[in-house]
Amino acid sequence: MNDDEGTIKATSSRSAMPISAALWAFVLAGVTAMPAVADDSAAEWSLQAQLGLEYDGNPLRREGHDHSGDGLARYLIGGDIVTDDDRSRQVSVSVQHGATRFWRQSEANAMVTGADARASWNPDSPLYVQGLADLKDRIETAQRRDYVRGGAAGRLGAALGDIRLWADGGARFFAFKPSPSSSYGGPQIRAGVNWAARDNLSVDGSLRRGWRSYSTTAWQLRDDRFVPVGDGVERADVYDALRVQLRLRRRFQGRLRYQYAANDSNSYGQRLRRHRLEAALTVPVVWDTFLSARLEVQHTSYEDPVAIDEVFLIDEEQRNTAIAALRRTIAGPWEAELRYSVYTGEFGVGDRYLRQTLALSLGVVVDD
Repeated sequence: MNDDEGTIKATSSRSAMPISAALWAFVLAGVTAMPAVADDSAAEWSLQAQLGLEYDGNPLRREGHDHSGDGLARYLIGGDIVTDDDRSRQVSVSVQHGATRFWRQSEANAMVTGADARASWNPDSPLYVQGLADLKDRIETAQRRDYVRGGAAGRLGAALGDIRLWADGGARFFAFKPSPSSSYGGPQIRAGVNWAARDNLSVDGSLRRGWRSYSTTAWQLRDDRFVPVGDGVERADVYDALRVQLRLRRRFQGRLRYQYAANDSNSYGQRLRRHRLEAALTVPVVWDTFLSARLEVQHTSYEDPVAIDEVFLIDEEQRNTAIAALRRTIAGPWEAELRYSVYTGEFGVGDRYLRQTLALSLGVVVDD
């Protein structure tokens, strides 16, 4: 529910702490609920933890050549629980928290906390009803990329044999803490179809439209000068996305996804068209080791190219990405993973960008 929610213009100001407090309350409620329902015979739960060391070639995510690498330690903890009442009502909660600590470039230290919740009601009919909610909070020492984002929606669906149709509506927000004027919120609607073509093959498709309202002035370019669109007129965007996905499960697992996104705005410099292609593969190799690989490439074109250099990118969500990982169970629930990642600037816009990471981690999963 959060693709392309990190493309904004960077300025400086204060944060939206009440939203962060709401996220922590949501996470605490989810964690507290796990022991309470663990005695329920219909409840399934799991806890995860991971600790690792990593080298990051561009900790501050700078474009160009002016950057140096650093080592870091990271951890990740999380939990999931699903309750099922006679298969007609189901509630699931997932929470995660992770942090990084660099050896020298401490301004890049970051902490991320997220939570997802879903409630489903499946009566004795093809129809089903769901409620969805998610929140994610990011905090870093330098406070240049701090944000909170999330949303909630109600969904109505129908299971018709191998085909599942659904539609939902709700609201989403993105709060950029250093600059509240760059934050937005508004309603969103979606519709999709899931087709189980074969036992090992599925096809998904979805359409999305979101209306994004900003508490900042809408600008236009007139005689090579930026002037307000009108007295009191604030920026308003309309975001549309089409996504198609193919999944294949055999001795390996594969996924191919294409997304087209269009953002239209009443403010100069914010209209874009984006194509994104993603391919992922997980395959067993030798000695009970699994190899996973993921490639994401995208091309973005802006209708107002003079404003390209004002685009601010959150995390690596708008980058070209290649990731390869080797994972092996070493004893019981313990796993070791070696992961290499490379991020480059997306095609079509931006300056030269390169970030590479190499990580070795140890993780454990405990469930019922």
